[in-house]
Amino acid sequence: MVDSQLADKFVDIYRQISQKGDVFLFAMVKMDELSDKWSIIISAPWIDLAKKSETFDYVRGLMKQKLNTEELLNVARIGIFGPTSPLVSIITSAIRVDSGSSRLQNTRINGYLINDAYIFKSISPQIK
Repeated sequence: MVDSQLADKFVDIYRQISQKGDVFLFAMVKMDELSDKWSIIISAPWIDLAKKSETFDYVRGLMKQKLNTEELLNVARIGIFGPTSPLVSIITSAIRVDSGSSRLQNTRINGYLINDAYIFKSISPQIK
């Protein structure tokens, strides 16, 4: 499995998610102890944190539509965060991506070790 091919599929997933409204952060990240699996990180103002499971089910459903079994097994978790989450603040203040995508490798951001990451959207909720 080539990571860039998986990233291309997540571009499509991001495009579908962004049709629901603004997105502050959407990324696939290998970090800290899960360096061999991807974590999907999403933060958007339309996400109701009291009903995270709805957003989780929506994202998981898109992933099941777009990814094959092997690709799904390479995703360890889906993280849904509010705009004031420390992780969202750290990433969106360190890197801005408003169109296209950006790749980070072997980077430490405020104590978080990012082994590999594809950032599809990263804008500070305060700048929006």
